[in-house]
Amino acid sequence: MATATGDNAAAAAWQKVLDQLDDLAVEGEAGALRLSPDESLGESHRHHAHLMPIYPLGILHTEGSDRDRKIIDASLEQIDQLGTKRWSCGFAFTWLACIAARSGDAERAERNLDVFLKAFVSRNGFHLNRPGSRRRPFTLESNFAAGQAVHEMLLQSWGGVVRVFPAVPDAWADVSFEDLRAEGGFAVSARRRAGSTTWVRIRAEHAGLLRLRDPFAGKKVTFNRDIKKIGNDYQCTLRKGEVLEAR
Repeated sequence: MATATGDNAAAAAWQKVLDQLDDLAVEGEAGALRLSPDESLGESHRHHAHLMPIYPLGILHTEGSDRDRKIIDASLEQIDQLGTKRWSCGFAFTWLACIAARSGDAERAERNLDVFLKAFVSRNGFHLNRPGSRRRPFTLESNFAAGQAVHEMLLQSWGGVVRVFPAVPDAWADVSFEDLRAEGGFAVSARRRAGSTTWVRIRAEHAGLLRLRDPFAGKKVTFNRDIKKIGNDYQCTLRKGEVLEAR
């Protein structure tokens, strides 16, 4: 953030802190993330704080190294093996849905959202921490996390790239959204029909470079302005208020 705002002194100070941090603690060379350098996750637990390097921090991601991907896969497999018997609160499911979506695992994300909605949400929309008990305190952070999981499934923007429909399950063959916000000051709208992206519109709320990961699976599309394709990304510079549209 300091770099983005041009605060070079603060950026240098934070980089110094980052350089002093220990490496992530993992099992073996590329196994599951550990709780600490000397403790592994040994039982089912409703908190996924040890998976924060995947989401929300994004230190590990599927576009990183082979080792990064192995760690992500091993960490999610460990969660499956330990099960959900100690997941007494709905936020465990919505948080894992966010982690799964960021990892590109659309079906896992949908499954966890489905459990949350069916088991932890009351008729008035509140999240019930312990739906099976007589004491049922309600909270809202799990609802917000569920909304964020849906956002991560429909639109992601990290590493300077906007990704449309990055983690959409097969059941969402027909889906659309309008004016979701992406990093860089972009308002994004898109439509998907029969499992394929058919339309994308991006409005710049600030001038800047737009990098759009190809959401059309390599199919030929028509843009309303000149645009370059570099690798798997479309790129163009938009002034404030300008719109890129493709179909």
